[in-house]
Amino acid sequence: MSADNKNMKQSDRKEISEIFSQFAKLYESGDLSSIKNLFLKDAKASFSNHGNFEGRDAIIEGLSSSSILVDVARHYITNEYIAVAAGMGQQSAYLTGIMADDLGERLDPSWYSGHYANTYQHTDEGWKIANIRFELDWKIGSHPRIREWEEPRDTLGWNPNVKLPHIISGLDAPWHVIPNPEEAGSDEVQILDVFTRYTWAVDQWDIGLLSDILTDDIATNVVPFGGVTGRREFMTTLQTFRTGRVNLHHVMGDYRIEVNGDKATLQVYRLVPYNVSKEMLDKNIYGAVYNCSLRREEGVWKLERFSYTEGELFEI
Repeated sequence: MSADNKNMKQSDRKEISEIFSQFAKLYESGDLSSIKNLFLKDAKASFSNHGNFEGRDAIIEGLSSSSILVDVARHYITNEYIAVAAGMGQQSAYLTGIMADDLGERLDPSWYSGHYANTYQHTDEGWKIANIRFELDWKIGSHPRIREWEEPRDTLGWNPNVKLPHIISGLDAPWHVIPNPEEAGSDEVQILDVFTRYTWAVDQWDIGLLSDILTDDIATNVVPFGGVTGRREFMTTLQTFRTGRVNLHHVMGDYRIEVNGDKATLQVYRLVPYNVSKEMLDKNIYGAVYNCSLRREEGVWKLERFSYTEGELFEI
């Protein structure tokens, strides 16, 4: 691939990310009339908290009909990964949201979180959203808008009244949809992509996604099961731990990466819900940290060591 073509391909992920960022900001503000140019005319949308819509006009109408005025709203988009090939893009991302009533001296916040799996198509006008999927994982609080949403799934297994998920990792995760993307990015980008894949695999109970990003001799010290050594033991421990839990949520915040040849370190801070105030609303507040080391094997970055430490809230 020529340098010009490589640069062109690397810009695809950025363009898709910017389109989604526009959508997230407009969705946050409630200005949904402006999202029309982001979608294909025949786009589809599936929101577990809003419903299913076909066509961009129906998407705008459907999302607008469920909107109410909010004093304070913030959407934090994290854990983003985008794969691109042959004019198609597939994206995963997490949303952590706050809706709060402004009570003068304090805020009355409600928190919620969920994950996206979105499909993009390249057109003469650039990248457009072809399909957007959102699964609400949990919600906390009493804001009227949140109370109107259907309760997230909280049990595993089938029953006659089961609510089927809107996202299936095996069909919607970008690592499955586009297993051989056209661009890899810098070492730093690839390393962050490895950890993003780890968070998705654990949170969505798709443990098989881990097999290619763990070294055989991986060693971990992770709450709550402590030290585990070896890829097989780690994956089976995670599989057992995950059984019976409908969802987990690993929200990546700030990170630090250092690369030294075929070795690298990664430190990731985890965002957690907290009793937000007006002063803290736009600050980066975290409650845990991952410390990881990676090594490159046959051109692929893999996790070889990592620990997870919980603590009191801290600001970066």
